[in-house]
Amino acid sequence: MTARKSVFYNLFGQLLELRCQRPSILDALTERESCWKPLLSSPCSGDPDVVVNVLIHPPPCPLTQVQHFSNEHFFFHGSSSRLLTGYLYARPWQIHVQSYVEDDETTLDNMILPTLNNILLRLGLVNVHCAAVAREGRGLLLMGPSQSGKSTTSLLLARAGYDFLGDNDIYLRQVNDEIVALSNTKELFLLDNTAERFAELSFTRDLPIRDRGGTAKRVLTMDKTSPGQCIQESVTRALVFPQVGETPNTEVEAIEPFDCLQQLMQLVPARGLPALIKDERALNVLFELLSNLSLTTKTYRVRLGRDPKQLVETFGTLL
Repeated sequence: MTARKSVFYNLFGQLLELRCQRPSILDALTERESCWKPLLSSPCSGDPDVVVNVLIHPPPCPLTQVQHFSNEHFFFHGSSSRLLTGYLYARPWQIHVQSYVEDDETTLDNMILPTLNNILLRLGLVNVHCAAVAREGRGLLLMGPSQSGKSTTSLLLARAGYDFLGDNDIYLRQVNDEIVALSNTKELFLLDNTAERFAELSFTRDLPIRDRGGTAKRVLTMDKTSPGQCIQESVTRALVFPQVGETPNTEVEAIEPFDCLQQLMQLVPARGLPALIKDERALNVLFELLSNLSLTTKTYRVRLGRDPKQLVETFGTLL
């Protein structure tokens, strides 16, 4: 039997242990998902909050139809390619991921990451694909599809003195009546068109390249380039849905909570949360947090102009 590799992660106070018989999968998780940084050594005391066991082997009797069930203490999802089970009645929670495919990327993308995000939802952490900065303790989220200008805008704001919270992987947690954004990464990921759009950012052409979900992106470590600080959490005060525009000036449109929630529900499930595991309790956490974010946060649709100075000045009015 192949020996399993065991790695511990501390994700915003939640201690997780991942056990996998194929270490390359855990290496890929650390390489691709910037928030998943393994602890350098095993915890000295105490049990983890969650233990995730990953097995890769052919099924004894594969299911011909997708089946899923969940309640407060268990979840079950089975199909012809995977079997996911969770036992949540006592700590540490025990999660089992059985993959019936040999490809590491498929196992990571279609089984492990959705399962981890589902478990984190049960723990009150919502993973969103966005960028985040802050000024004087007031957090601003930039949320949108790929190539909508999130990372480039974050870089411009950071160079203007904003604190940098994170890019791509942000976690949201509700604390009393506030939505707190969390991140533990200092890396920002940029496409080459960043340098083409703003001459001030031409230095990004010389940055190293890393594959991010099949797209080659330039990687910038923010603590080396911005006057602001790299922070790990901030209370969210404004939410922006950016769109790349071609006019010089940046244009702002305030939007209502219902419109905001519609936008959020189109963007956040793209992380694969409800598609794989139909866990009603986890999805209720997701919907409750997004609803409260829509109701308690100033929200804007912003068309990004080509004048970087005016762009920064415009964002200064949103917080």
